[in-house]
Amino acid sequence: MKRAPYLKQQSLDRHLEVVIIAGNMAWETARTWREHPDREDNIPPVVLGPDELPHLDSMHIIEEGTYYACVVRAGEISEKALLQIAQKLAQAGVVMARLLSPEGDLLENWSRQLEQLYNEKPANNALPEGFRLTDDALWYDKVVERRDGETETQPQRICSPLQVTAICCDNHDSNFGRLLEWHTTTGQIRRWAMPMEMLSGSGEELRRVLLANGLTYIATRPGQRALLCDYISRSVPERRVICVERIGWHNGVYVLPDTVIGLGSDGVMLQSSQYRPTDFARSGTLQEWQAQIAALCTGNSRLIFAICCALAAPLLRLVGMDGGGFHLRGESTDGKTTVMKVAASVCGGPDYWHSWRATGNALEGTASRHNDALLPLDELREVDPHEAGMIAYMLANGQGKGRARTDGEVRQRKQWRLLFLSTGELSLTEHADRAGERTYAGMDVRMVQIPSNTGNYGAFEELHDFTSGQQFADELCERVNHYHGTALHAWLASLTDDVEETTAFARELLRRYRAALTPEEAGNQVQRIAARFALLAVAGEMATEYGITGWREGTAYAAVQNCLCAWLQERGHTANQEDAGVMAQIKRFITAHQYSRFASWDTPDRPQNMVGFRKVEKDPLTGEEHTLFLILPEGWKEICRGFNPGKAAKLCAEAGWLQRGNDGKLQIQLRLPDIGRARVYRLTSAIFNVSSSPPDAAQEHE
Repeated sequence: MKRAPYLKQQSLDRHLEVVIIAGNMAWETARTWREHPDREDNIPPVVLGPDELPHLDSMHIIEEGTYYACVVRAGEISEKALLQIAQKLAQAGVVMARLLSPEGDLLENWSRQLEQLYNEKPANNALPEGFRLTDDALWYDKVVERRDGETETQPQRICSPLQVTAICCDNHDSNFGRLLEWHTTTGQIRRWAMPMEMLSGSGEELRRVLLANGLTYIATRPGQRALLCDYISRSVPERRVICVERIGWHNGVYVLPDTVIGLGSDGVMLQSSQYRPTDFARSGTLQEWQAQIAALCTGNSRLIFAICCALAAPLLRLVGMDGGGFHLRGESTDGKTTVMKVAASVCGGPDYWHSWRATGNALEGTASRHNDALLPLDELREVDPHEAGMIAYMLANGQGKGRARTDGEVRQRKQWRLLFLSTGELSLTEHADRAGERTYAGMDVRMVQIPSNTGNYGAFEELHDFTSGQQFADELCERVNHYHGTALHAWLASLTDDVEETTAFARELLRRYRAALTPEEAGNQVQRIAARFALLAVAGEMATEYGITGWREGTAYAAVQNCLCAWLQERGHTANQEDAGVMAQIKRFITAHQYSRFASWDTPDRPQNMVGFRKVEKDPLTGEEHTLFLILPEGWKEICRGFNPGKAAKLCAEAGWLQRGNDGKLQIQLRLPDIGRARVYRLTSAIFNVSSSPPDAAQEHE
């Protein structure tokens, strides 16, 4: 902001009265004033003449904290200009001011008016001192003192027009930022909530983001670059905006990188160190997406399932359900990736889906940018098999790795809640096995393996008059490039129209669908997974009712039920995965080591690392021989390594593999050769004749 003439020559003592001469005769009056014989000092008055009055808005006429001022009306001056002068005095904190004639007569006492103007101070959207904004650039007017004692202004061009329109902070009055606004080289308007921490260094990352996103020009000299950071940090507009660090739900509105959907959306913005408007890009209209993509999904359970997966992600937080994922496993070129791309078309374009080819740390950032949304990941085999299982845990649990700062304190973890849809030729277990990594039941719960092959045309059942599955897949992929992103925006608009009513409806529908889809006598894990399938059915049916999908009622539910049955049929049982895992492990051990680790009851040979005895008995009624395996407690622990031995014995007893004692206990007491009386687990040869699945297999879903 430019200084008024002689402002710099004023006394540093803020209690001395500052004289301001204003009007079309200001310069002549000032000379007379300075030459008056009764003057007690040599301080010149501030002059606001014909050349200065038109620029009062961008002129600094008095220093902050000055107590007293005297304004001399010299010649003609408009009431508007006098009001501007009074406002500037009030804003500077002047307590007492007078309006005088050139002869020194009191025309008006402004003291009371200054107090009123101060209390009615207009919104502070003025630029910081020294800066001005024109249609072609942001400028800094550097005031330079000449040799003759006068000052001149040297304008310095900082960058293309850039406005600071709001102050950003979170609900805890922290994480401050500034809302920046500019036009790109092609004329498109851009808005970005910039974290203030980006100004802590040289500002290089700030300049990189601005230039990458269309700001045409930024000065190259170091001094002018520093002025850009100075301009942003000193801009304090009146508007306040609540900032959030990730997309998704926030107080009833849904925040996206380039927009906020819902009532009260004007006061919320996404604040990020990166500007990523393409993550949720839109192309075409909702009607075009329905006709070109959603219509081709009818009759194809995997395609409808994938779209429901994308629609279900925003419902997770509303219904209070944790995140998780689904993995489409099948042969190469069977259409898995096409299914994933169709799911991605609900939310965005080709940039929306990602590859598994990334480290766990990189996927943390990717997951954070897909909070309350779908995260599509293609080709599981591209991720390190040593990390695959833990990444699945991380994505589903919604929390990144804890890290320490340089001072030893813990950094804030990245957090999210999402559904992820993965594809691959291998299952998670198969991929981890290649690296010798064990997978746990919790991984299978968090990342449900669904066979992509429908038994017809790979991942497809209905080709809609296309000649082959390949042609159908190619056409879908081509259409996804042109029609995407509109379904999510329409879906979110429907959800935010009345969030409380929508949430209640979704929860009631979830309760009904969960009860209908959960198999009888299902274990806790199957119940949890069935609830996730039910949420997909809820999302698909609600979106159909709201006119998002263009499908008939019941289409989404039928497709989700089809995929649930396919998963149950491949799983082979409805018990917890640990139960099936330990029984399979026991069967494998005894099958492999029945002669090498079990001593014969009737011979003195004792193998190394013996776990028990093998005894052949005849049935007294039929005369048939059958084998008993008498397993010592320490041997039983080895056989059940990684699982609870007591629970494993109970499962074997329920399956008819293990004979309880007369007292009902799982162990019986026998006199063993060379050992004497000892407790053992008694398993029968029935272990070879039945499936290793727990007794409550899901035959009704096959």
